[in-house]
Amino acid sequence: MADDTRYDTAQPDADTDADATPHAHAASTRISRGGLLRGAAALGAGLAGASLLPSGALPGGAALAADPQAASGTIEVWYPYSGTTGPLVLQVFNEFQKSHPNITLKPTFASNDLSSNQKLFAAVSAGLPPDVTWVDGPEVAGWGVRGILQPIDAYVKTAGLTASDFWAPAWQQLLYNGHIWALPFTADPNFGFYYNKQLFAASGIKEPPTTFDEMNRMAQELTVVKNGNIQQIGLLPWNVYGNANSMVTWGWMFGGSFFDQAKNKVTANDPRVVAALEWMVSYAKKYGITKIASFTAPFGAGPNFQNGQVFAIGKMAMQPMGPWEVPAITQFNPNLQYGITKLPAYKNLPSSSWVGGWCVGIPIGAKNPAAAWEFVRWICASNEGTTKAGTATVDFPGYKASSFFKGKLPGVLEQFYPILQATQHHRPVTPAEDYYMGQLDTEVSNALYGKKTPTQALTDCTNNVQSYLDGLLKRR
Repeated sequence: MADDTRYDTAQPDADTDADATPHAHAASTRISRGGLLRGAAALGAGLAGASLLPSGALPGGAALAADPQAASGTIEVWYPYSGTTGPLVLQVFNEFQKSHPNITLKPTFASNDLSSNQKLFAAVSAGLPPDVTWVDGPEVAGWGVRGILQPIDAYVKTAGLTASDFWAPAWQQLLYNGHIWALPFTADPNFGFYYNKQLFAASGIKEPPTTFDEMNRMAQELTVVKNGNIQQIGLLPWNVYGNANSMVTWGWMFGGSFFDQAKNKVTANDPRVVAALEWMVSYAKKYGITKIASFTAPFGAGPNFQNGQVFAIGKMAMQPMGPWEVPAITQFNPNLQYGITKLPAYKNLPSSSWVGGWCVGIPIGAKNPAAAWEFVRWICASNEGTTKAGTATVDFPGYKASSFFKGKLPGVLEQFYPILQATQHHRPVTPAEDYYMGQLDTEVSNALYGKKTPTQALTDCTNNVQSYLDGLLKRR
């Protein structure tokens, strides 16, 4: 198949920051894709059809087989990549097609937001699902429990894949109720700690913080207030891609826990999580939450806040951010002198980081599950597929055994690789995860604006989510 294969996939206009969005949560609806770390909530909702990739497909499907080439037929693949990354991902699909001439791909853009998720659920209910879909890692359990995804245990076993082949947090978020529901496609290390060397030097600070106390002190030294108005902020604790995402980042830094997996128990009011929120609230009180909101208003809010831009123009001295912010920094200040290191450590705890990322699964009712599995295996758990996909998306594969990690890593990934290797956490694996993140978003806001104490806010969050989760489990 020629490299200039044309695709008719329609896609919304999107800038670089909207490419291939991973993964925090702002919406409270139970079927939401959630707030997206790269600010891609602005992507147009809905689906756009795509023509078949030319391939000379053979008719008929195939049962699960040890020989990948035994699978054949057409598979429809719903994928979330747009902007400049979209065509690159389609090139990866093209590579799959070359090595699997008996399988024809029908790629369809689906943004994985509320609207497109509803369409996926409706398609499954109507018996007309795609054969493959991308899904945000923390949503995998919920989609499995609700009958959207089918378990892939038998396929994984036949392929000889094991947990050790994947980054541990990325793998763990796919397991629920005794089944494997998808494979990890990417593993996003959340986060690197960016710092502006020029602002540090102007304040007489020579090195980035390595401890929480150093970070807290430097944040105050790097905040500039003139005539009662904030001109420069040292750190924005609740703007780590939205309130909920900020809460889990700092809560884990403080040594807290958000969920007891063995007991299906919500633990948002863990005393260490409460302590983290108390620190966030103290920052809001010191500088005034409304004044900070006015300072940040021109740059968006919540998961859509333009961290990279604010950092690049010197309005924010340091912040936890992902590798996807580098293009924005380069765009707004190509000569900026800055560094990226791991998150500071809290007291005697190690530096804390967590994994987000896309996963790929097979919906219930897929017409060609054998060919669908071969695509999922190739793009998520083969050297060829993961290396090509990682290079195209400039993202780490979830497949730890990938040859992608044996060569020179592209772009800023070299600096993030040690952070990925040290990741410890993943968001709660529960069918109530979307609702949980929505409740965190609401209750953190209540605490920041003084409507509730941190203890009351997180206790209310715990009780609300536990009640919702219990209801879900009873209806199963």
